[in-house]
Amino acid sequence: MRNIYEAPELELLKGDVNATPEGKMMAEKEYKRTKLSLDLLDWVVNNDYEKFTACQKEGEKLSKGSFEKLRNFTLFGFYTDESLYALQVYLVINDLGKIKSFVEKIKNDYGITSVDHDEILYEGLKRNPTLSESFNSLSEEYQSMILEGLKAKFNMGQFIQCENLPVSLVPLKQLSKNVVRFYMMHVLYDIGGAAGHVRADGSLTITESYWQNFQNAYHSIQTMIILPNIVDTFGREFKEYPDVDAIIAYELYLTKSALKLGISDKLDCLTISGRGKIANVESAREELYKSYALIKLCNLLRVSNGVDAKIVEEAFESQPEQVKNMLYKELKRDGITESGILPYYLPAVLANAVNYFKEVGAENPIKSAFDAVLPIIANIYGLVRTKMVKDENDAMCVTAFLGELAQKALNPQELKNYIFELEKVNCDYIVKCVEREKIEVEKADAISISGNNVLVVGMGGGSDCIQACMLGKFLLPNCKNVISIRTQRTESQDIHGKMNLVRLIYSVERSLSDDVYLCNQKTFGEGRFFENLPARVDMNLYLIIDRGDGALTAKIQEVLDDIAANGEPIDTIVGVDTGGDCLYPIGVDSTLATPNLDRTSLIALKELDDIGYDTYISVVCPGIDSPNGITSKILENAEAKAYYPSEEEKKNILETYKRWKMDGSDPSKVGLTPLIWQSALEGKRGLITLNIPSSWVLSDENPWIPSNVVTDVSEAVIFMATTQAINSINLF
Repeated sequence: MRNIYEAPELELLKGDVNATPEGKMMAEKEYKRTKLSLDLLDWVVNNDYEKFTACQKEGEKLSKGSFEKLRNFTLFGFYTDESLYALQVYLVINDLGKIKSFVEKIKNDYGITSVDHDEILYEGLKRNPTLSESFNSLSEEYQSMILEGLKAKFNMGQFIQCENLPVSLVPLKQLSKNVVRFYMMHVLYDIGGAAGHVRADGSLTITESYWQNFQNAYHSIQTMIILPNIVDTFGREFKEYPDVDAIIAYELYLTKSALKLGISDKLDCLTISGRGKIANVESAREELYKSYALIKLCNLLRVSNGVDAKIVEEAFESQPEQVKNMLYKELKRDGITESGILPYYLPAVLANAVNYFKEVGAENPIKSAFDAVLPIIANIYGLVRTKMVKDENDAMCVTAFLGELAQKALNPQELKNYIFELEKVNCDYIVKCVEREKIEVEKADAISISGNNVLVVGMGGGSDCIQACMLGKFLLPNCKNVISIRTQRTESQDIHGKMNLVRLIYSVERSLSDDVYLCNQKTFGEGRFFENLPARVDMNLYLIIDRGDGALTAKIQEVLDDIAANGEPIDTIVGVDTGGDCLYPIGVDSTLATPNLDRTSLIALKELDDIGYDTYISVVCPGIDSPNGITSKILENAEAKAYYPSEEEKKNILETYKRWKMDGSDPSKVGLTPLIWQSALEGKRGLITLNIPSSWVLSDENPWIPSNVVTDVSEAVIFMATTQAINSINLF
């Protein structure tokens, strides 16, 4: 048998590699992990229990009885030199898909990219076995077995940690028992060497607890393969879903995990067979899914006992409702009956965060890690859902690759300093961590906008008209008229979750034309409707429906003429945008920003400026959805100034929001930016979870991002001349 330690692939692993992001980066990380995997296999074959467990702590140590079972599992079917060498080769080539030169070659030669290094390896070796000298040296039988295992795109390590979804198990049904066993064998030793860069004198990972998890996972998979005609927990056969047996196998593993952790009370509606006796199915299902979330979190954190499981439960229960509900929803998705998101490297994210808080002496490292990380994970689920809609991505299982996030989680307290962008690769997404811009604007002691009669214009729909009203009422002189510009169809969900409705308006004070209305306190309309609120503080609110036909300027002129006919004419107009998406240059968009209506409004204000009106742009609560990385420069070039409301002005604004129930107390009157601005005015800073209705957070079509970063500049009102703003934006 060849000496596997001389395999050329081992030397490649010492080079430029996309290393596993758990723990600190170090030289030859993947090489050390792979070498230990080979050593562990050698120690098992030679029955060397002492070497295999040398680095393990008492109380966690793999028992001699379990080592014997592991050895029998290994030697069954791998008793020839050829089969043992094939297994060694499998371990050596396992991480070739992480080697950057290999990845580039597959991309350049075959046009194939993927977030999954196993898929890259499969596609490369399938097309050209000579890419790996060791693989090419194997017989066709073992080459085929390795390729079949890779083709399944199943990751046993992910299954054991509940990182993947039930749909991930489905391809295993197409494999022979020998291929499944061969694949499982390589996975076992690959995982065994996972901490080889930390300790090389034994396996830190295959402890007694982990071996029990491996057996439970393997037996659950065997159940799926051997007993395909089983029903789910609630007695459904799911005839329309032929792969429901994968869900049952997954549930069986979760059940076994709960029993192992001593938290089987969470699953008292189940028996180990997957059948249950349930009186109230819907109530039981809801509780079951919550229990599954807890069990999954325990496995993601590699918790091995009931005491730590209780800590996980308490830490999770302390999270904001919006965060918990998002995780309940996504962690129960199976990718078979409903689409799911696989958070690749989430265990590494959590492990790195927990280890950080252990090192700094946190009283409860798990809770501290959850506080720092789980709101961001909930946000990322929402971002991926939003991007899937935008991309018309109807894949039933989408991978969100969290490698960068895992690295940043080495210091989780710094995560608030990043925004998360998505790069689409096939049907999957790489989550990119981009440093959050610290917006800097010259401060002003007062808003230097004056006029005999000032009009404020909510530029971008939604709650912009409310912030415009706040400016007009409390911060600007001589202002009692507001315009709200809205699209002809609703763009976000109403309290019933409905979207894209024709925007019909009822009970108006007057109709100036088909698309221009003067509203009063009794006016109402489709979608989230705020235009009846300004009348409560003696502000006149004109609602304009923009149809994207170039007529917006003329419609604003109708309002100006109406105001002039009923009193003093307007001489100054202030366009108000909340968040800052009006600053996006054309062609520079983001997943969440919706700058199209703001741009149309900007053009209209410029046209009004050209005919003699003094026009300005004001951005309330900048940074929420402004263009990251260039906002400060745009504002500097526009000679913008930032005004911070006085204590008295803050009090008036906050009391008005509360009186209008826009403080989160009324789900029908929730606006994202108003909640963020209120948080800033109240002095809150950092990552804040907002009081948004959970039904909006959980929407697949338009999920609201529950947690946002509030900084000092979030409190500010920025203002600049319209012409200077447009000229500055056009520079980018």
